[in-house]
Amino acid sequence: MAPIYESFKLQGLELIWVFSEDKNGEPASDQFVNHFVNNAVAPVLFPVLRDPGFQKIFDVLPGEGQLPVQFLIDPRDMTLRYVAPNSTAIAYDILSELMDEPL
Repeated sequence: MAPIYESFKLQGLELIWVFSEDKNGEPASDQFVNHFVNNAVAPVLFPVLRDPGFQKIFDVLPGEGQLPVQFLIDPRDMTLRYVAPNSTAIAYDILSELMDEPL
């Protein structure tokens, strides 16, 4: 994620990484999130949060039960512009297109 953030941050990209579950499928604890961030291969340059109650809402979102999921939200109007369920690949092409759109 660091290269993506570095590529687009001057254009206004904001990233938030939200952990919903740990490696056992349980709600992520502060300890799990902190361990992951502190031991990441690349520096984490953006906020990392946890959502311990994700199971209560996750089933209403696209890609039910498939993590990780990428959501691209347009902050101008909070429109959900892109969802990539069960994806570990960065949605670089879609992100690039959105960042090139005029404000």
